Amino acid sequence: MNLKNEVDAWNHIDKVCDQYLAAYDTTIEEDTKILTEDDANGNQLGFNKRNCVLYRKSEKGVLLWMKDVVVKVRAFAKMTSKDVKKEVNRWNDTNGCEEYFK
Repeated sequence: MNLKNEVDAWNHIDKVCDQYLAAYDTTIEEDTKILTEDDANGNQLGFNKRNCVLYRKSEKGVLLWMKDVVVKVRAFAKMTSKDVKKEVNRWNDTNGCEEYFK
């Protein structure tokens, strides 16, 4: 895979994440508010509805995390491989995925 293909692939990932996020009726912030209000009101959502909101919020969290990775990867396209390795070594939010970039 060459650099252009790599960047194109990550740009596609970003676009797909945007499409999935746009398909939801609520934002992750709105889900957080729903859950906070449910906590304050004695869990009126009930078990199933609450778990649906938790699941939906988690899905959005993964998509937003991927979009953050895309931003980082786009910056790599302008760096030397040595500088990329230095940058990746500073990461602390990739849950082990940094090996992919080294």
